[in-house]
Amino acid sequence: MTESQVAPLSIGYIIWLVALGGTIGGLAQFLAKVTLWHAHPGSQREPLFAFDEEMMVYLRFGAFLGLFLAAAVIGIAGAGGIAGILVLIKVFDPQLIAATTLQTQLQFQVELFGVSIIAGFIARRLLPILGENLVSRVKEHSKQLEEQRQTGLQLKEENSKLRDELVVERALSVLQSQSVEGWIASEREIMDFLARHPNHRRATIFAARFAAERPPADKRAPDYRKGIEILTRFLNQPNVSDFDYADVIYNRACYYAKLAEDVSGDEKKTFTQRALDDLKESLRRKPENKNEAEADKDTWLKGISNESEFKKLAGS
Repeated sequence: MTESQVAPLSIGYIIWLVALGGTIGGLAQFLAKVTLWHAHPGSQREPLFAFDEEMMVYLRFGAFLGLFLAAAVIGIAGAGGIAGILVLIKVFDPQLIAATTLQTQLQFQVELFGVSIIAGFIARRLLPILGENLVSRVKEHSKQLEEQRQTGLQLKEENSKLRDELVVERALSVLQSQSVEGWIASEREIMDFLARHPNHRRATIFAARFAAERPPADKRAPDYRKGIEILTRFLNQPNVSDFDYADVIYNRACYYAKLAEDVSGDEKKTFTQRALDDLKESLRRKPENKNEAEADKDTWLKGISNESEFKKLAGS
């Protein structure tokens, strides 16, 4: 180690230096507020000694001892707080703490000690201001965090909606592509989606189609009953709009009509009547579905297309 170099200042020493300066400043503030004897009329100073009674002298001394200690503590707190702020705003360079040259260290110690004394002296007035500022900053920071949280929740909700819509659009694409592998995977996906969103009209219709329709290469038989079950759960919900109700019950009419094709006797009559009732309700709520009925009379509604009531409803 050369003559011009010394060991870096320790953190403990710097804390002690700030505390000492703050204590001196705080005590100076205390002494500026007291007088030994009676204060002059109109003075804001407090007398340290009063000779009215012996007990009064003792009590005043005890009170001032408490004020003396409080002034020291406030001075230390003010010095520490202000020194920390000066480091944060880079008035004091934190790298000076690690300086190894004697001149730089002495300059840093004198500046830090002087600032600590001044800070300790003005701490009683400055700390409330800093406290209000700190509270204001904390409230503002909390407000910003809440806004960020709300924005994050909004983005999360939007992303969730986007993912959900992608599930529905992917289901439509698979239904149109007639891919068996895609069909099975998308059927499972749309059923999971429907469990989370039971009032989603398009998802309900697509889920029922996955059950009641099959791609040509699929060896599984169409399950119209399952399709009807999915659609019925939707229809049994409260507050379903006429538009949604009309489309969903129209699809159920189609599945009842398909069931009527494959049975006979009383069962055929039952499915036929259910299909006609559903079709009638769909057209009542949404008259334009009459065009759909006319288009589907040789396919989905073939099982009831020869019924007089169907011809009356569809206008054929």
